[in-house]
Amino acid sequence: MSNKFVESLNEYKKLCDDYINDGSINEFLSSFNLDREMGTYISALVRHSKGGKRIRAYLVSLGYCLFAGFENVHKVFVPSLSYELFQTGILAHDDI
Repeated sequence: MSNKFVESLNEYKKLCDDYINDGSINEFLSSFNLDREMGTYISALVRHSKGGKRIRAYLVSLGYCLFAGFENVHKVFVPSLSYELFQTGILAHDDI
């Protein structure tokens, strides 16, 4: 892998981790007015999503940039991170 790709991936990973660790994702999810039980499940999912390479989220972002350009890449941040959370859920389901 090229150094530029690795640097860019590491920057994106830091953005994702910061969003998860500083509670921004919980604030975003709370805007959906989920019941308490569902909130508990989502909190557990978010907690288990800390760390990781974030390659899936980064690839979603790159796919967006290929078609829409790099100017508005911030628009795809939450959907790309959602894909990362989805993948965590799928891995947990697979283990069960």
